[in-house]
Amino acid sequence: MKKKGFTLIELLVSLAIISLFVGALSLVFSFNFNILNSSYKEEREYKQASFAAMYIEEKIRKAQKITEIESLDSCNFILFVDGRKENSAYSQIRFSLENRHDEEEGYKVLYAYIDNNDKQSFKEGKVRIAILRDIFIYYDKENQTVEIVINNSSPKSRIKTFIKLEERL
Repeated sequence: MKKKGFTLIELLVSLAIISLFVGALSLVFSFNFNILNSSYKEEREYKQASFAAMYIEEKIRKAQKITEIESLDSCNFILFVDGRKENSAYSQIRFSLENRHDEEEGYKVLYAYIDNNDKQSFKEGKVRIAILRDIFIYYDKENQTVEIVINNSSPKSRIKTFIKLEERL
């Protein structure tokens, strides 16, 4: 007489099928999570680079004067920005990329060092701008141009810009 129910082999086969299904689902979710995390990091890196480029470009365009300096750093000039039109006091701005022990491997922090002669124009001191891989800002005094290259080692977040300065400098 046959009893209705499951045999041990049927239970083992169904358990194996369910485990394969759960394993496949976890693999898909893990893969999607890794892609999402990678996309988030790339987007964050690109946004940091584009913000840094816009910030530097704005300060360069507002500059009344640029002085070339000898520097081993990634920036070879100091900007002089007039904060108020009726006052002749300038704020000096210099950019520097520095290592930080608390940042991710391969990333550095871009700072703007601001020295105010006009206390009402800008925040003074060391101002954190963005987290970047690398930056190159070069002022060509002869041609009156500034070249900015941000994250050159990262093709997905690389930003290059070239600024032709006006005669005011």
